[in-house]
Amino acid sequence: MAERSGAGALGGRRALDRLRAFLFEEEGFRGNGEEYYDPRNSFLNDVLARRLGIPITLSLVTMEVGRRVGLAIEGVGLPAHFVVTVSVAGSDVVVDPFGGGRVITRREAEAIVARAVGRPVKLAEAHFARATRSTIVARMLNNLKSIYAQRQEWRKALAVIDRLLVIEAGDTALLGERSAALVRLHQQMASRN
Repeated sequence: MAERSGAGALGGRRALDRLRAFLFEEEGFRGNGEEYYDPRNSFLNDVLARRLGIPITLSLVTMEVGRRVGLAIEGVGLPAHFVVTVSVAGSDVVVDPFGGGRVITRREAEAIVARAVGRPVKLAEAHFARATRSTIVARMLNNLKSIYAQRQEWRKALAVIDRLLVIEAGDTALLGERSAALVRLHQQMASRN
């Protein structure tokens, strides 16, 4: 973004529009709908290199670049979809980085979530609460855990679970998942011998 030093002075909506144009038109960031469950979509280094990601990683890129140009931008963990909100002239503007940086209404957010979960959804104000850093990290790790479990890559799933346990120490459900993944890993190793 060549005008980095002046972008914050553009004013809220102009700065937001410039951010969206830069990331999604000029730099070509986009949602990887074709290979949504590719683990590389969850690793920021891969997302930056490939310009492909899932809602949460594209939202992180949008948040970090947006903050650097002076925008008040936060992540929002909707059910089954992640977006960002930007404070513009006292109002929150919802942006869908996975959808090409499109500004969306609350009704459009409901439609996106409904498609993701496969049923009609009515979003409440609480669904648009700001996500904390630890919530974002936990959600990213849970995505990876699910991907690795689906692929039966138990060693990688265990590594992710161990990281989740750092954030959610003593979580009994996670401890149970860890035990189950260990059993599956041992079974997998035994079947290869």
